[in-house]
Amino acid sequence: MRFRIIYLVSNLLLVALSFLLVIALRGQEPFVVFQQRLQGFLMLLALYVLTGILFDKYNFRRHTGLRKTVLPILYANLAFAGAASALLIMLGHLGVSRVLLFGTLATATVIEALYAALVDSFRKLKQKGFTYEKNNNGAMPAVSEPEPQTTKTDSESFMMSVHGMVLRKSIVDEVGIEALDYLKKHVDFSEHSIVLAVNNPLNIVNLPPHVDTIINLHRVNDHRRVNRFFETVNLKLPQNGIYVGCGETQEVRKKRFLKKYTPVAGFVLYVLDFLIHRVMPKLNLTQTLYFKITRGKNRVMSRAEILGRLYSCGFAIVSEFCVNGLFFFVAKKIKRSSYDNSPTYGPLVRLRRIGKDKKVIGVYKLRTMHPYSEYIQAYVYSLHGTCDGDKITNDFRITTWGRIFRKLWIDELPMLYNWLRGDLKLVGVRPLSEHKFNTYPEYLQEKRVLTRPGLVPPFYADMPQTEEAFYESENRYIDAYLKHPIRTDWQYFWKAFRNIVFRGARSS
Repeated sequence: MRFRIIYLVSNLLLVALSFLLVIALRGQEPFVVFQQRLQGFLMLLALYVLTGILFDKYNFRRHTGLRKTVLPILYANLAFAGAASALLIMLGHLGVSRVLLFGTLATATVIEALYAALVDSFRKLKQKGFTYEKNNNGAMPAVSEPEPQTTKTDSESFMMSVHGMVLRKSIVDEVGIEALDYLKKHVDFSEHSIVLAVNNPLNIVNLPPHVDTIINLHRVNDHRRVNRFFETVNLKLPQNGIYVGCGETQEVRKKRFLKKYTPVAGFVLYVLDFLIHRVMPKLNLTQTLYFKITRGKNRVMSRAEILGRLYSCGFAIVSEFCVNGLFFFVAKKIKRSSYDNSPTYGPLVRLRRIGKDKKVIGVYKLRTMHPYSEYIQAYVYSLHGTCDGDKITNDFRITTWGRIFRKLWIDELPMLYNWLRGDLKLVGVRPLSEHKFNTYPEYLQEKRVLTRPGLVPPFYADMPQTEEAFYESENRYIDAYLKHPIRTDWQYFWKAFRNIVFRGARSS
């Protein structure tokens, strides 16, 4: 009941703000017009609340699923639109223009629906918890080169055999000689190698036994269930078996649109393509319709998502390259698939972080990385390392809007919930993933778990420029905090505040 009252009050404020916003957009003085239209506004507001109560809009917390959460809002607001239109016909006017009335309704509806979607995301994350698999020390499996199944001479000899020539021709016909030349550098072909161009897991199940290298030249963008396909390949291959696949990444796809059309037309078409083939498959309201129409083909997938899905299905990346507009990967089976059903896929994510006394806490953030990015943290770290001991250099997992969110700290707003719960304090070392935690010096790992992580890390107070300086900054803060907790956090907060506000310190 308390939540319903709070939501009702906040909803009334939302409508008032939407009303003022529409007035301002029309170039009028908001508060002057608001006073003039106050009587008509209050009458419509009462009607708005009544329709909301009739359609149970203010009790959406008990609804499950995004569709059932949003539908009461849409139904209530449509009913209000109908009732308001009827009053306009009967009374001639309501003291509020039609543009102002329906502009306010449209604005309020969009914001209400977004808020309901956010609440639904929180609810789902809380229900899912953490299920993904990790090794003994909590880190992702390390990347390693595949153990040769044959010698290079044996591989070259095999390619001259009848079976080898068939494989060679199949690859060249499908993706070109450049792709074959690159694959020969990274794959040891043998009589147990097989080339396919399929998107149905049944084709993998029906392969003959003793296959140790599977090369599938059908784009992963056309797989109806990508993870199920990768999991089936994993089951078919022996330990250290090699899987080669390809696809069109989001980055390559964008370049293709901009190159094929004029810059303006290419960008517009790319945005439309992105909304259809990237956004629609991810929304509960549209994904069923999308998959019925497209059967899951031609989806937009980023490089990070493709690699992350492979890691989540028990593979490690040996090599990756682009040829003729296709992104190729060479992956090695390092373990059985974990069948993870809770990747960071939605706009709100709950991340595993090391807290005080090494307790694993769930930290909420707005997603700034491509889906499945958490699975390739070790891989990306091995490629680029860090620039200052904290952030990974040239981290391709971060989306364009994610970089903006990080610059403005928008992505960290949900962490306020962790602060209210007591998982985090205001000032403290940054909460780290298990992999990132294990890359820190051992002495610092031991000190970090003596205190709770914080929203404002000492990094912003000291602004270290090197990895060594970064570690020393955290070490110095922890030593000071353990001696004088309140005084230390007070001093560090105002140092960070000065650097952020007056010196432009930002996250990346």
